[in-house]
Amino acid sequence: QGEVTLSPRSAEAYRKSIHAVKKQKNMKDKDYRNFLLSAVGKDSTKGMTEGELAQAAGLFQAMVR
Repeated sequence: QGEVTLSPRSAEAYRKSIHAVKKQKNMKDKDYRNFLLSAVGKDSTKGMTEGELAQAAGLFQAMVR
């Protein structure tokens, strides 16, 4: 039946989590975008599906564990 649409609040929480790790790791924008591209096939969190945001957030969180 297609992907469930994220509520703006949920999407923002994933984005904040991703961007917090980006900042913590002092990632350059090019490296950040390449990481997203390799993780989910998109170089920006905008336009990602719920599954893509969750996957990217999980991978970013794994970088700091």
